[in-house]
Parts: sequence; structure tokens; C-alpha cells
Amino acid sequence: MSEITRKHLGVVLVVHEIIPHAKNNFNIILAILSDERLGCHPTRECIVRYVMAHRMPDQISFVFLLTGNNDADCLSQLRMDMSTFGRLCYLLQHVGGFRDSKYVRIDEKVCFFLSVLSHHKKNRTIKFNHVQSGHTVSFYFNSVLTALLKIHPLILVTPKPVDDECTNARWKSFKGCLGALEGMYIDVQTPLLDRNKCERSWSC
Repeated sequence: MSEITRKHLGVVLVVHEIIPHAKNNFNIILAILSDERLGCHPTRECIVRYVMAHRMPDQISFVFLLTGNNDADCLSQLRMDMSTFGRLCYLLQHVGGFRDSKYVRIDEKVCFFLSVLSHHKKNRTIKFNHVQSGHTVSFYFNSVLTALLKIHPLILVTPKPVDDECTNARWKSFKGCLGALEGMYIDVQTPLLDRNKCERSWSC
């Protein structure tokens, strides 16, 4: 075999060894560049980003489950029926100046607020149920509270103390009191021996 032939054979063998590695290296480089374009670290697994449009169906279905399914579920979860919930949202929008945001509607914001008040739910629980971020839940809870403060003269009744001219058997013994929480009344029978003492103590 001539010297030229041996040189050509050596070149062919080298090329044969290099080309497969070059192809693999090219694929690796292409994958790294693709990960960098997606904003991923080249040495870490690329994390799939959340897209708001994909989360909206779950958000809408959960709010409907709370407020649009039936009065029993709405009352047990938010402590008000569907009609009352709708009126509250209407007042917040037209009197309190509350508005829909880009990704969160008024009814969902009010659900955040009522869930915390009704069951003392934590931020992490609400964000999981509503498929929202913790920042979103906290931000709109405070927004609903601010809007409610604007309309509090319409939804909060100013209690009137029991006056001296009250003839209601339930309240006439509680002169000067503002009333009981939620109108709760506990019927108490005072023994005959203690009735005079109680009347004298109330008159004082």
C-alpha cells in the first residue's frame, strides 16, 4: 500500500470517528440554546410556566360551585345565600367603586373575602382552592375590605339602645343596652326569691 493511500485511509478513519461525536455535540448545543431561549438554566430541567388562560376554567368552575350551584352550598360556605351574595357584589361595584380586574372578577374577589371571614381560612388554602397566587388573594382581600368601608352606612345598621319607654317584654329589662349579637335572646326564669333583688339592681 502506497504512502498516499495510507494517508487517505487515516483521514477517512479520523473523519469516521469525529462525525458521530460532532452530531451528538451539535444536538446538545441545540438543546442548550433552546433552553436558554425559554428562560431555563442550561444545566437544570426546564420548568413549564403557568399560563393564566389555562387556569381560568378551574377558577370559574370553583366560583360557580360556591355561588351559583344552590343556596345551601352558598350559605354553608360563604354564610349568605345566592341572592344576598349577588346584591353585595352589586353594591360593591356601583356604590363602592369596585371593578373587575384583568384576570379576577368581582364575585371571585368577594369569595376570597367571605371565605376568610366565614371559616377563618388561611391564605394557602384559598389560593389552592381558587387556583390563584397567595399575593392575589391577599391583595384582593384588602381591596374588598376597602370597598366595604365605603358602603358601610348602607349595609351596617346603627344599633339603638333600649330606652325607658320600651314595653317589649324581651328587652325592657335591659335599659341602656344596645341589643344582643344577631338578636339572640336567652330565656331565663329568675326564682321568686331573687326577682326583687334583680329589679332593684336594674333600677340602679
